[in-house]
Amino acid sequence: MCLVDMDRIPAICTYKGEAYVIHVHRDIKLDGIVMDICSRWRLDARKLELKCMIPQSNSSMRIFSGDDMNRMIDMHSMLGSKLMSMEVSIQGVEESMSFR
Repeated sequence: MCLVDMDRIPAICTYKGEAYVIHVHRDIKLDGIVMDICSRWRLDARKLELKCMIPQSNSSMRIFSGDDMNRMIDMHSMLGSKLMSMEVSIQGVEESMSFR
């Protein structure tokens, strides 16, 4: 099954041992993802940084825009990945949460 044909790709988010599922899709607004995360754990949106792990690779890509998110969705589709793995870090704080 190709992810481009799917309505949504689940991202399992964990922060301080708590899990939360966020669904991403092509042309999703990055602000919407950030606000969802911030609302869930009462975090400051101005301090969040997103990194998406590239499937079958030890590399990651920082997400700055919706176009970056679209690139990662396309990459997941090409590699047949069913989940998006992301790491959200808070600037100036060593704690982080991750999407699997």
